[in-house]
Amino acid sequence: MAVIKNAGGATDVWVYDVASGSSTRITAGGAHTTPVWSPDGKQIAYVSVFSDEGYSAIYRKAADGSGAEELVYRHPPGTAASLTDWSAQGLLCFWAGDVMYALAVDGDRKASEMVHEKYTARAGRFSPDGRYIAYSSNESGRFEVYVAPVRGASLAGKPVQVSNAGALGATLWRQDGKELYFITLVGLGPGPEMVAEISTDPELKAGAPRALFRPGGVTSPGQLSSIATRDGERFVFLIQAPAAR
Repeated sequence: MAVIKNAGGATDVWVYDVASGSSTRITAGGAHTTPVWSPDGKQIAYVSVFSDEGYSAIYRKAADGSGAEELVYRHPPGTAASLTDWSAQGLLCFWAGDVMYALAVDGDRKASEMVHEKYTARAGRFSPDGRYIAYSSNESGRFEVYVAPVRGASLAGKPVQVSNAGALGATLWRQDGKELYFITLVGLGPGPEMVAEISTDPELKAGAPRALFRPGGVTSPGQLSSIATRDGERFVFLIQAPAAR
């Protein structure tokens, strides 16, 4: 599990072994955010924020902490990049401002706008086979979850709306690509964790969402940081720490 730890004024990427509890520090000093795993689990990509220069950049490094970091992409000043996924086809998905981008890690490394409309699109996560992407958008007037086919670094069809009562943050795919998980919106805060069945044969369709459980203490950053095991049986959330007594 890749996490962000804030200590001594620095925000660094660490990798934790869930079974043993051992940890490996990936970055050393500075401001680093939004780590994502490579499809083979051997690398971590993350964003480094250079506040003084006014820009952010995407790097990758071995998941065991060895070797030097490699610069993948430098985003123009003005809006910070937030990584959300790394597809089976080698595409990184990130968003900055209102725009969601795709970037080929081993290609020309030019960011392509996947969604750039008059609304915000963010938090994209690819299906396990990389053929579809789930993301959050406020095109309806509030944030909902959508799924769309992907061809290359672009959307390749009309998005299908998955959620119907508002949604917060990123979605999570079950490993077989047949279910999506997301946190719904209740009032101004997080509600239950939801699941919706996804069908792609003969066409892309989403089933009616149903509630699984309601995680307690989840704050706004937590929706973007939630993860699940591949079978959808266990979830991890970033929650607000209890106040010290």
